[in-house]
Amino acid sequence: MFTWPDGRPLHPDLITDWFQRHAKRVVWEQDGHTRVGLPPIRLHDVRHSYATAALAAGIPAKIVSERLGHANVQITLDTYSHVIPGLDEQAAATVARLILEGSDTASMGAPGSDAANSAAKTGDAPTPEGR
Repeated sequence: MFTWPDGRPLHPDLITDWFQRHAKRVVWEQDGHTRVGLPPIRLHDVRHSYATAALAAGIPAKIVSERLGHANVQITLDTYSHVIPGLDEQAAATVARLILEGSDTASMGAPGSDAANSAAKTGDAPTPEGR
């Protein structure tokens, strides 16, 4: 997958070694504090971190699957969906809200959006009597 500028292949360990060296020596300033290095992780862990973060952020599993190069979305779901606590409960609550509150919830924003979550928490969601 990686090559020298002339097209010759690079040995995979070279990329791993490069990643480890750079991860240890990264230095940046944030909020007046100097941050040095990254926690010790394998290069492959970056892939897992991306997939987990993308799914947790609500990126559709099909898109995450395509970006990871998986043969099908089931591989992505089997591998990563278990690391997102509350996903099942969130899905059940979203569907229940749509059923109980009717189609008027579309005007509040997409299920799971800040507007929909805020309305559900504060009781401002449309009710059958309020239509």
